[in-house]
Amino acid sequence: MTQLRKSMVGSSFAFALSLSACGGGTSSIGSMPPPPATATPAQTAASISAPAAAIAPNANLFPLASSGGPTTQSHPSTLFPLLQSVVSIAPGSVAAGTTTMSGGASLTYSSPGNSYQLDVGNPALGISHAQLTPSPSGSATVFQADLGGGATAFLDIVDPGTSNLSWTSYGFWDVHAAASYTNAAFTTGYIAPDAAVPTSGTATYHGSVIGEAFHPNASGIDGVDFYQLSGDASMEANFGTGAITGDLNNMITRGFEGDTAAWNSVSLAGSITGSRFSGTSAVTSTPANSGSLNGAAKGTFGGRFYGPTAGELGAVWTLYDGMSSAVGSIGATTSSTGSPWKH
Repeated sequence: MTQLRKSMVGSSFAFALSLSACGGGTSSIGSMPPPPATATPAQTAASISAPAAAIAPNANLFPLASSGGPTTQSHPSTLFPLLQSVVSIAPGSVAAGTTTMSGGASLTYSSPGNSYQLDVGNPALGISHAQLTPSPSGSATVFQADLGGGATAFLDIVDPGTSNLSWTSYGFWDVHAAASYTNAAFTTGYIAPDAAVPTSGTATYHGSVIGEAFHPNASGIDGVDFYQLSGDASMEANFGTGAITGDLNNMITRGFEGDTAAWNSVSLAGSITGSRFSGTSAVTSTPANSGSLNGAAKGTFGGRFYGPTAGELGAVWTLYDGMSSAVGSIGATTSSTGSPWKH
């Protein structure tokens, strides 16, 4: 298995991943370029710690979905807070980016499919009103901005024009600097009003999952091997009991040459409060390859219901097995029409 990201200084190479979506449709997301390689003589494998559970400090700014109101394909100038889990990578270290998470982040769609504005509350990253435009990589879902001083911001977002999601967005944003690399999995959109979330019945949501895994390797970039992940997501919400469960299946890793390998299946279990939900994650399969986590891997997940009748959801998940970690995001929708829940 070839690691996803290689030591390609200044490269803007990207490739597309086709992600399964419910209802027979597909959504596409492209990978951002690899972090820049840094000269680290006598490099050792990185110390990797657990990613932090996703938060959105400015959650009160989420726009509410309404019947007949705007969707993710029609929302220029709307500010969307990001529910995100941030990972900070430096030579020899992969850790939760708690300072960046505490500062919050937001995305404004200046012109969907053409440009986006990204703001991150941690001033050290230099992302204030950063205007991201289509990447020269040619991927339809990758956008970038020059932050100065050799740093570049990238946004890799599911294309709302080709997904089955009307009120939900999810993906990754990254910052590549000379001596560090910041990676954030996020979800956002028009959240369901709490009053629109049912208090009885169930709903099943199907969609896609994306992610990135981090493994210690003395010969990797900054002592780390990076793997990009994709697969299918299935979620079941029981609004009567307030429970939400799910599975991430058909998970794969993909390398630059297009080689793929099976990755862990993952179970999710949590509880619902209004339009929010959160809980824990755990691996349920352990493929025998270098990109997968071991059977002890556990973590978190958290998300929101989106749309005027809570017919969609987005979530961010994490995993850690004591040595390696992974983080990613989910977008899913009910296959029902009208009210999504069943009594």
